[in-house]
Amino acid sequence: MHGVGILLLLCILVFSCGGWSDLLLNMGSGYYYDGEGPSSNMIFLSYSEKDSSIDEMSVYPTVKNFAYDEEFVIATQVPDKEGIMARVFKFVDPSFEVKLDSLIQNDPYFNNIFANDTNYWIIDKARHIVLGPYNKIDFAIKSKELNISKKLIKDFDKLN
Repeated sequence: MHGVGILLLLCILVFSCGGWSDLLLNMGSGYYYDGEGPSSNMIFLSYSEKDSSIDEMSVYPTVKNFAYDEEFVIATQVPDKEGIMARVFKFVDPSFEVKLDSLIQNDPYFNNIFANDTNYWIIDKARHIVLGPYNKIDFAIKSKELNISKKLIKDFDKLN
């Protein structure tokens, strides 16, 4: 009966805080996974050691799965235009949203993101380099090229 009470308390705590959202995970070397909800999950870099402010976006929403070790973060992303616009949109001026929509449609970086239904990303934590987006085949090739650990790839594959 004691176990049921603990389970009930856990459920109350989880669901009273909005479910499983609002997860902020420190992956080391300044990289964080921010799980604000289904269409807002992202990975970013913070230069501050005191807080987790967003200094650089690494993988825009929606990050579906990720794995990391001391050297790398690897992730899958299903691009979410609204989620991406919300992350890029930092101004109050309403006319900027139209410019932002045009930027996302015409910029080669964003065109690459929207070229695939699912993208694969590699973050080299030591060098602060974000590689991608890749399709699954190119991701496998680049992973081997970078000598990403077999354990990390295996852990990642279990999630996908």
